[in-house]
Amino acid sequence: MSDKAKLVVEGEADMTKENDDKEAEDPAKMSGEELLEHAAKVLLPDDGYDSSSVATWYKEEGDKIRSSESLVEIETPEFSYDFQSSVSGVLAKIVKQAGAEVKSGSVLAYIGSTEEEATEIQAYMQSEEYAELKRAKKRRAEEAEKAEDADSSSSGEDASKDGADQGDETHEVRMFLKNLESDMSRYTDDLIENGFDSIPALATVEMEDLTQSGVKKGHARLIMRAIDQYNGKEESK
Repeated sequence: MSDKAKLVVEGEADMTKENDDKEAEDPAKMSGEELLEHAAKVLLPDDGYDSSSVATWYKEEGDKIRSSESLVEIETPEFSYDFQSSVSGVLAKIVKQAGAEVKSGSVLAYIGSTEEEATEIQAYMQSEEYAELKRAKKRRAEEAEKAEDADSSSSGEDASKDGADQGDETHEVRMFLKNLESDMSRYTDDLIENGFDSIPALATVEMEDLTQSGVKKGHARLIMRAIDQYNGKEESK
């Protein structure tokens, strides 16, 4: 990047130029939000760093600014450079003072097209109305963050519950096999891997399923007999 970087400003290309097609709006008749919307925003463009800082302002609030005039010095982790204003006007309000950390897209200041507009912008941004607007915006952001955290927590609880339920079912399979005439719980993992991960699923198992799951023939007969007895009890209920 060169030593001089062009300042990015939202608004008219040249704020000293009169608009022949539309009569200039009276700042005194505009609401605070309309004033900020009408004003030019001094935005930090992408300088290739996650975070930079404001080093020095060459102008003070209320000072007139000419297009291409150096306005502020920005420091990056590796070098510093000047921003030049791309509009003419009056520096209405500095948002990021010297020493403040800034990121790409940060609003550094507002520029009014006239002294009157700059004065109105400054008065509005120092008012209780604007302070309450900022507090409300902060509350909404905090509420949105809490809601997002709650959703994440709820999703985590649901996942944990699902995992616990699944764990209960596989535990029942293990205990069923363990409590047979001979302990057959050694085959639990193999049966679960083949989809027999609950008692209702295990109740449908056949001899072929057991042998394919690696159960020895004699052990398979013991398991089948226990399952037949279980199914008989279920049918008699």
